[in-house]
Amino acid sequence: MSTTRDPLAPYMLVPRVLWFALNVSNALIFGIMSATRQPRDEPFDVTLFVALGLASVASGVAHVLLPRRLRAQHIAATRLDTTEEADPQGSVIFREAAPMVRVFASTQKAIAAAASSYQTAFIFAMAMAESIGIYGGVLAFLGCPLEQAVAFPLVGALLMARLFPTRQKMLGPLEAHYGAKVRDA
Repeated sequence: MSTTRDPLAPYMLVPRVLWFALNVSNALIFGIMSATRQPRDEPFDVTLFVALGLASVASGVAHVLLPRRLRAQHIAATRLDTTEEADPQGSVIFREAAPMVRVFASTQKAIAAAASSYQTAFIFAMAMAESIGIYGGVLAFLGCPLEQAVAFPLVGALLMARLFPTRQKMLGPLEAHYGAKVRDA
């Protein structure tokens, strides 16, 4: 076990717990709503499927585009200092200067800024993906054939799966914006 503490660990816990909880709730909501539906005498109205399908497409587009834009705006509003220091992984040949790398002056401030911008966009993207699964549950509850309604929570689960929180997803956009690396992370 390492004696150094990961400065990013406290910021990764909440998004990972939220990611897991929303994935489980996506399946539970659909399962409960499809299991508790009442048999209908009249056939299912296809216009509900089309309407909620269009709402799902809109949620999917918002899931992809808006978090990226929110995050870019948040990062652009940050003011962090950077500095240059010798690259610890760079190789130095006789009589050459050590290669330099740009890093953030304050690791904690950079990590806090990255986490703040990441969590807002992450929560929005997860909510948009989960809404697609909820539309499927509503369709199942209203009498839509399960073979058709199950596509909605499956698409929602796929969109949520791609959002699993990682260090690169949290730090990458901030580092790219400043052209600097977070030291010790």
